[in-house]
Amino acid sequence: MTTENDVSVKPECYGDPEKVCPIGERGVIEPNLECLSCAFIKRCLASALQKRGVIATPFKETPVVKKTIGFISRWSKLKRHKS
Repeated sequence: MTTENDVSVKPECYGDPEKVCPIGERGVIEPNLECLSCAFIKRCLASALQKRGVIATPFKETPVVKKTIGFISRWSKLKRHKS
């Protein structure tokens, strides 16, 4: 477990679905209670759940993606103002 004082070093179990959120006897994901005191809990659980395929992996914002998002945002605003 990692405390707030030592947040520069990720623990060995970081993002490991088998250690962080193993599947219990009933086939349900059961988060490890020891993880509650860890400073990395949110990012670690997100990483583990992404590896399990439970939550989507965030996409990288490349220049093309940024331009497309900007275009759609501007187009949407124009459409709303014309209505």
